[in-house]
Amino acid sequence: MSALKEAAGGELLDDLRKLQARQLKLKESRSELRGSMASEEKHAADLITQLTGERYRRIDERHTNALIDVRTNVLANADLELYHKALDKALMSFHSIKMKEINESLTTHAHQTETSAGERRMLWLTGVCFFMCSFFLRAER
Repeated sequence: MSALKEAAGGELLDDLRKLQARQLKLKESRSELRGSMASEEKHAADLITQLTGERYRRIDERHTNALIDVRTNVLANADLELYHKALDKALMSFHSIKMKEINESLTTHAHQTETSAGERRMLWLTGVCFFMCSFFLRAER
């Protein structure tokens, strides 16, 4: 039995040493985690300080106003695009109508000019004929 106690005591000592080593590792790990936690808490406090600073003060209101501005600009651009298309269509229609009027005017003027030239030619020929006829008629007398 004493050998059993010694064997059991030896195992207990080994178990005790293992548990003490594990406890030491856990304490080291806890110290590292406390350090990390302190660092994270400081970082969180810095972020809270920034959030309460001037840069982020009334951020919701400024964001809403900026969003309204962006949406207003998008709608205004869409309206301007529609206006541009309508104006372009109206200008093209106006241009087409004016070109048609100009072409009609030119055609009418060309016909009038041709008629006037033709009339002048006929008057000249009539005058020449009248002169010739009168010349011949005088010659016969």
